[in-house]
Amino acid sequence: MARFTIENADLTAKFELYHDDEKEFEEYDSNFQAILRYQSNGWTVFSENKWELTIRCCPYFVDKLKEMYSKLEGVAHLNSEWGGSVTLTMRENGIIDVEVRDGHIPYSEYVQFGFSIDQSYLPDLIRQAEELFRIKEKKKSILSRLNPFK
Repeated sequence: MARFTIENADLTAKFELYHDDEKEFEEYDSNFQAILRYQSNGWTVFSENKWELTIRCCPYFVDKLKEMYSKLEGVAHLNSEWGGSVTLTMRENGIIDVEVRDGHIPYSEYVQFGFSIDQSYLPDLIRQAEELFRIKEKKKSILSRLNPFK
């Protein structure tokens, strides 16, 4: 099962997104599961919810992660249809601020927190996101249909 996990160095903050269904994604897929965990001053906040993602936005998120890695600047957003979001913002010093929010619109209850990671995490995050959103598989599938010799 593919997972996209962002975790800080001291393991006090974590965002994880996964999809355990092997069938083809739908345009609006609500089978993603988001897990958020944050620990501070002896307290732990934990949230686990389904996220509905617009699948066509997922490759854009991965492209923004790649752009951040190559240019050492930029922002990458991933938003669920019901109020969950993760935003990565590269600072000038190569540190990436991660803002995570999970909740359900129209309800006013949500979990929100932020943490920072180093730019060296980006290659693994990009690989995980490509696996989770099956980006390479989709490109391969499109190319194989275009190649009459396969």
